[in-house]
Amino acid sequence: MNHKIPFFDLKMVPETIKSQWKDDFDRVIRSGQFIGGDELKIFERAWSEKIGVSYSAGVANGFDGLVIALKALGIKNGQKVAVPAHTFIATWNAVYIAGGTPIGVDVDHRGLMDLNLLENMLEVPQFVIPVHMHGMSVDMQRLMNWARTNNCLVIEDASQAHLAKSGGKMVGSTSDVGVFSLYPSKNLGALGDGGVVTTNNKETYSKIRSYQNYGADNADKYNHSSLGVNSRLDSIQAALLTTNIGHLEDWNSKRRSIASIYLDRLVEHNQLRFLNTQLDDSVWHHFPILVKNRSYLIKYLNDLGIGTEIHYPNLASNEFSKIMSTPQVFFENAEVISREILSLPISPWHENDQIEYVCESVNSYFQV
Repeated sequence: MNHKIPFFDLKMVPETIKSQWKDDFDRVIRSGQFIGGDELKIFERAWSEKIGVSYSAGVANGFDGLVIALKALGIKNGQKVAVPAHTFIATWNAVYIAGGTPIGVDVDHRGLMDLNLLENMLEVPQFVIPVHMHGMSVDMQRLMNWARTNNCLVIEDASQAHLAKSGGKMVGSTSDVGVFSLYPSKNLGALGDGGVVTTNNKETYSKIRSYQNYGADNADKYNHSSLGVNSRLDSIQAALLTTNIGHLEDWNSKRRSIASIYLDRLVEHNQLRFLNTQLDDSVWHHFPILVKNRSYLIKYLNDLGIGTEIHYPNLASNEFSKIMSTPQVFFENAEVISREILSLPISPWHENDQIEYVCESVNSYFQV
């Protein structure tokens, strides 16, 4: 067995899949259509059908998707948007770029937005962006019930949760707008930047389409009735993504199989805890553990050729406050998670014996 085990590496993709990608490239090149066209329509329709949503719009990346979603829903300058304290900073940045004011909410023991805290905020925000972290999903039925009662609009950041379910329904299909990054390392990834925005509301979809295309009228690209941006998913990426949708359930199943090995073989104790123990409650974009003094374990594993990542070492709330020169707010659970979280290797292409070696190495470090 090769003991050089990367955290994630697209060079591990099987040749059979690479061959399919090459066929996709060739087909698009022969078509001469590199922006929009049939390939984009096919991908958008396939994704809509896959997650059970009425409309999907391919965009340039997940960050753009969040900004476009906020703009399409009519955010006004200064309006408050509740976001989790611990997430990638893109979520916070997008709110600011769209003209909103991000308001941090601490996370629960799984690292997801704490709905108890959200529901008890003294001032109800105009928007909320729950982030489905690491492959797990926020309780969308509960959130949407609260949001509808409080006239709050909901945008799901589902960039780490492709085909994850909440209450039996796919994430991105029950809120006002869903946003998925299609970055190469995602469960559904392109071979470059990409994103897709979803909604069940025809008017919202029309506004998404307009805003992502300079504010053009959808029936006339040279007639502009509002300001907008240029954010499109190109035809080559759309073609590749349609192919990848066909593999996604198998890829998620493999991730779940790897997670089951970790849950079965790793030993929990006072120095190591799982962020999630429910195998079927995630599509396992990451396999995160919580480790005290994690820097020592990172070095130990690195010396053995095992790659790891930290998702994420800094609180987005703290980084945003520092950049904006505003007072930092202390979020207890988020602070602990950011200090202790460590993601172990997981992908559809890791072999089981590689994962077992990771488990042996982690257990050996703790001598359990």
